[in-house]
Amino acid sequence: MTIVFSDLHLGKVPSEDASSLHNLLKCIDSYGDRLDRVLFLGDTFDAFIEYPNRIPKLIVKWTEMALGLKERGLIVEYFAGNHDRWHLDFLQKQLQLTVRRDPHIIEFDGKKIWFEHGDDAIEHKGVVGFLKSISSKPWVYQLYRAFLPFGWGQNFVAWVSRNYSDFGVKPKTVLALRQYAFHQLNQKKCDVIVMGHCHEPSIETETEINDSKEGKGVYVNTGNWYQSRTFAIIKDQISVCTWTPDGPSVLHQANF
Repeated sequence: MTIVFSDLHLGKVPSEDASSLHNLLKCIDSYGDRLDRVLFLGDTFDAFIEYPNRIPKLIVKWTEMALGLKERGLIVEYFAGNHDRWHLDFLQKQLQLTVRRDPHIIEFDGKKIWFEHGDDAIEHKGVVGFLKSISSKPWVYQLYRAFLPFGWGQNFVAWVSRNYSDFGVKPKTVLALRQYAFHQLNQKKCDVIVMGHCHEPSIETETEINDSKEGKGVYVNTGNWYQSRTFAIIKDQISVCTWTPDGPSVLHQANF
């Protein structure tokens, strides 16, 4: 069984980080020995600018939690989202894992499941597209770190995210991810595609989208842990659930 979390946005509201991680561990523990993989599908952190040998305490705390999961025998997978893509090598070294920046397919019982955060699935135009393209260049990252030392650089990007990032659900983003997902499914690149980013939890099938009896693909969006404590479970079925004080509650479910 695999559990998938996205959009934790740790650091967005520092006073809520301890509760978020506490609930996360309780959620993972609730599945006991049935669980064998924990997958973080991007935007785990709200604003992580990695400086050599200068790691914020929050990232260290999350890494210690992830190490604990690995020590229990769980596989930990990590994808970088648009809020936490300026990584160097801290996580790779500490957790002995690959920080994935591109879509990645994992097979489950012969079914291909495509995992991707989702921001790159959207066509960004104008100033936003230009800034996104430029900010992904290694030399821009190097210049940022050179001109803004650790404390200033980390605090500035955190301030920008807290004050200017809109975490509401945007219908255009939801639609763009859906269209992208079903394009990949119609191209037979996978059987299931799982993304986050839009903060809207859902499970949809090709038959629901295209009204076609031939459609067998499934699009899953994990929603977001930060606001709604939603996540996905992959076993013999795929489910989108929410964590409640009484344990996990299924919101959507589909066969694949």
